[in-house]
Amino acid sequence: MQSSGRARTTGACEPRQARKGATVAKTSVRYGYLVAGFNKMAYRVLARKWRPQTFEDLIGQEFPAVTLRNSIESGKIAHALLFAGPRGTGKTSTARIVAKAINCERKDGERYPCSTDQCPSCEGISEGKSLDVQEIDAASHTGVADVREIIESVKYSPASARKKVYIIDEVHMLSQSAFNALLKIMEEPPEHAIFILATTEAHKVPPTIMSRCQRYDFKKIPVEKIKESLEKITKAEGIKIDTETLYLIARESEGSMRDSLSLLDQLTVSFEDKITHKDVIGLLGIPDNESLKSILRAVFAKEPAKCVELVRNAASKGISPRRMAQDIIYMFRNLLYLKICGKDFTSDLSPDEKDELSELVKDESTETVELLFNIIIDGGERIRGSFYPEIVLELALVKMSTVGKVEKIDDILKRLERLSPQASGTGKTPGSPGGQTKTAERRPEKREDKPAEKESKHVEEKDAGENEKLAKQTPASAAGEQTSGDGPAKQEIVNFVHGKDKFLARKLAQAHLLEVSGNRVSIKFLKNGINHEKELKKSGKLREILKEMLGVGKVKIEVDTINDEGINGTGGPSRKPDPAEDEIVNYAIRQFDASVIKRKNLSQG
Repeated sequence: MQSSGRARTTGACEPRQARKGATVAKTSVRYGYLVAGFNKMAYRVLARKWRPQTFEDLIGQEFPAVTLRNSIESGKIAHALLFAGPRGTGKTSTARIVAKAINCERKDGERYPCSTDQCPSCEGISEGKSLDVQEIDAASHTGVADVREIIESVKYSPASARKKVYIIDEVHMLSQSAFNALLKIMEEPPEHAIFILATTEAHKVPPTIMSRCQRYDFKKIPVEKIKESLEKITKAEGIKIDTETLYLIARESEGSMRDSLSLLDQLTVSFEDKITHKDVIGLLGIPDNESLKSILRAVFAKEPAKCVELVRNAASKGISPRRMAQDIIYMFRNLLYLKICGKDFTSDLSPDEKDELSELVKDESTETVELLFNIIIDGGERIRGSFYPEIVLELALVKMSTVGKVEKIDDILKRLERLSPQASGTGKTPGSPGGQTKTAERRPEKREDKPAEKESKHVEEKDAGENEKLAKQTPASAAGEQTSGDGPAKQEIVNFVHGKDKFLARKLAQAHLLEVSGNRVSIKFLKNGINHEKELKKSGKLREILKEMLGVGKVKIEVDTINDEGINGTGGPSRKPDPAEDEIVNYAIRQFDASVIKRKNLSQG
């Protein structure tokens, strides 16, 4: 067996010297060719090529960059740091920059740490060759044994740098036992050791670990800053791309610089050095801004058929209804921000888009935009769990394009105030008998569809001496203006009281009967109508006003409630007040397209 094995081995290499030399030469040529070919094909993706190397290169993380630089320059760097934030915001890059800054041998003007070609320490750390900076992936080293290796190695002094730096990425992936093993060494590490932990899920890091670290939160990078950085990179790389497309890439990256560079890398591979907006739309499979703006115009123009047509056109191009609903929601969010907060508040739109959207909602109320925003949000929630997302989106847009405009409550109340029968104030005529009144110069608006208001206006235009005659000749109005034959008319009383107290005047105006006989004033409300019996009985101010009006020393006020079948049980004619004859109710019915369903006695709750 041995000879057989030897024979096979020797046979494969014989003649030994000649074949050995030939084999070595052939292999060296082959591998030399492969390495050369690999070097020609070597390509570094943009995310690695443009990774930040100094604190000044960090994008959108001003607070961590300034704080860390100051702490290093002042020599007050903490022994344990925790970097928390979303993906692609520069946590690991910042950790490497901190490691270089701590061990940098020289300072390059305003750039800190120095450029990688100016000191061996920075160059070694940038290329991953430094023995004193260890980067550990906690996702693949989760156990106690991995942490034990760190604890053993941290005891030894640095090989060439000032400090040993341990960067533990995705630290939240460590097991609970591994975290417990780290506690002691992180609380009291050697003077030459610094720990930097990075995580995207800080809530999973135990409080015992977090309390031993100095925490820095990294936020999502604003769209405007990502766009500016992409603009600089594309110019340096010789890529032709317009500003609108850069904004689109920046929005799609959702605050991650790495995602935007990865997307740009993919686009350069597909379309080389000239990228158009249409290319990006087709590659990502998303609706373009012009389609979204067309939907917004159709909604505000009340064109439901146009909305449905645009949704179907997008679906025919392979665009997901869920994605389309998401983009419409973001559009309405921007509309609301532009309407309420102005153009400076919205940072993820280009200046031209801000102007266009602002013009679109210029004539719309904030309440209307809020209502449409809520409708599309509800539709988006239903789309997530629906088997027919396209139909749900169509129905949501149809609802948005058919809903009426919303007016401000303050504007409605002001209009109701102007339409109130007591809106025209009156004043007392000096020296007139019985404290009679004359109308103010301001007259109510003309409204042809309100006979009760015409009659009120007619009464107010008469002088004080004709009021009594008019009260005798004019039958009881629809509002219940019934008076006795020897006293002032109800409207006259209400007008006088309105000059003193408009709230009391409104309550009197809602009485069914108002009778004056000598110094006795009788006020009657319908049992099933609006009733202010309790308030008027206790009102001392009303008593004083009536004493002044009637010119008597004492006034007896009787406030009572009568049923619908007779007045005070006498069997006389009576009826329920028609709400349509009340001016305020009539206006509210027209304004809200409403109808009276139920009458309620307010005094009885």
